[in-house]
Amino acid sequence: RHLMPAHMKDKMEAHLSMMAQSSKQISELKEKVQQQALQIKKQEEEVKRLVKAIGRQKQQEKQEKLHMKTVFKLMADKSNNLVIPPVDVVMDEVEERKRNNIHWFSPPFYSHLGGYKMRLEVYGNGIGRG
Repeated sequence: RHLMPAHMKDKMEAHLSMMAQSSKQISELKEKVQQQALQIKKQEEEVKRLVKAIGRQKQQEKQEKLHMKTVFKLMADKSNNLVIPPVDVVMDEVEERKRNNIHWFSPPFYSHLGGYKMRLEVYGNGIGRG
């Protein structure tokens, strides 16, 4: 018992030093975490901005394709000539119909003058066994 006060006095300085060092380490870690959280927040905002930009771009592309389809339809309606739209417009329509499992028909046509009246029926995903 008589050694306890001497021990406390000798070791108090060492204990206080260890506590100060631990407190400094905790403060440094806290600062690091706050910096990383700020970085993550900035990255999240950038991702949100890019997602919105991509959404606007997709919407614009969709509107442009719809406009092109309308223009080609109007051109075909005003003319007896065959109008062939760009391949990407046609393929987008094919992909959409395949995705939704919708088949479509061509306008009626004749095999030859005075020939059979026909129309083409297209199943994008096939029908039956093929």
